[in-house]
Amino acid sequence: MQLHAPHNVLQVLTYRISHDGNEEYPMYLSIKQLTQRYGVSPATIWRWVNEGVLPKPHKLGPATTRWHVDDLQAFESRAAAGR
Repeated sequence: MQLHAPHNVLQVLTYRISHDGNEEYPMYLSIKQLTQRYGVSPATIWRWVNEGVLPKPHKLGPATTRWHVDDLQAFESRAAAGR
């Protein structure tokens, strides 16, 4: 597999490689990606954050807010367990 050369430092920080080295996937997801992942609007995402349902995002830059995939997976596991 050929990896894409990052265009900037943010891109380096937001991607990780799978354990076998064959897959590149995002470590951080944007609000647009969250709306697609959960099938809700951006307003619902922010409401869930404000209500403490969804984990708080990380500020990666002045205009860059992202959710860490590990935080989202923990949230999804808790939600599936009914907690």
